[in-house]
Amino acid sequence: MTQWELQQNAGNGQWTIRNVKVKTYLGIEEGHLQDGLRLCAVESAVAWDISRDGKDQSVNRISVPGSQYNVDLTNNGDAKNGTVIALWTKWGDGVNQTWRFHMGE
Repeated sequence: MTQWELQQNAGNGQWTIRNVKVKTYLGIEEGHLQDGLRLCAVESAVAWDISRDGKDQSVNRISVPGSQYNVDLTNNGDAKNGTVIALWTKWGDGVNQTWRFHMGE
C-alpha cells in the first residue's frame, strides 16, 4: 500500500501530499484546470485544500485552492489499480471525490 505524508502550511492552512517511498508530491499534469485533468507525481510541492466532506464528516475532500476542482477517483470510484485520478468539479454526492486518511507507522 502506498503511504503518503500530509503536511499543513501553518501560514495559509494548505497542505502538501508527498509519497513517502519515492519522495515526490501529488501534482497536476500541465494544462488548464478542467474536468478530467490528470494528477501525477511531481518533484516540487503543490498546495492543496483539504476539508471535511459536507455530508460525511468521516471523509475528506482534496481540492485545488480557490476552485471547485476536487481530486476524483474516476470511473465512478473504481478502486482497481490503474484507475485514473483526476480533477473534477465538486458534486455533493460524489463519494469518489472523498478520501479517508489513516495514520501510518
